[in-house]
Amino acid sequence: MYEIETKFAYTLETKNNLTKNASFVKKESFTDTYFDTKDWNLISTDIWLRKRDHVWEIKIPQHDHSNINARISDNYKEVVGEENILQELKLSKKLETQFEPKIMFTTTRETYSLPPFTLVFDETDFGHQIGEVEILVKDISLTKQAEEQIEAFCKTHGLVPHSAMGKCVVYMKTHYPKELSKFIKMGIIRSYNI
Repeated sequence: MYEIETKFAYTLETKNNLTKNASFVKKESFTDTYFDTKDWNLISTDIWLRKRDHVWEIKIPQHDHSNINARISDNYKEVVGEENILQELKLSKKLETQFEPKIMFTTTRETYSLPPFTLVFDETDFGHQIGEVEILVKDISLTKQAEEQIEAFCKTHGLVPHSAMGKCVVYMKTHYPKELSKFIKMGIIRSYNI
């Protein structure tokens, strides 16, 4: 499955406007623990390995890294389940024996459906809130169309794509500022005028 998404800052008024014609799906809380090598070999290639509660997930970039700050949306291949991830990464040993926890936080999420979009509104246990508009596609050939739909949605609703830092970026700003600066210089993470 491929996830095409853009993140945005929102107010209560923005949220109410976006969800007035959407269907409420669920409210949930979960804890994400992001794993990497000691030297950050995964995130330095824009690969995000996490354990959401007890389920392993990985996001592998499918987007062009040539100009991250000009990109409207991000495009990741999502793989769920430890066995599937081991196969994707061509590894044989358990993930927890090869990677160490780096980032950990709890998120409360509200999810809405406004086909073909999914809208999510997150708030972390460290006080950061962020919205996302996303489309899931099964075939990578459909990503360009999904990107265009997200761009049109943002314009129609007055959203500024990537106007809010992602949850991991905010966490890293406090806990790993040196590494964050390195990833920004590498073009892996947007600058957000940090």
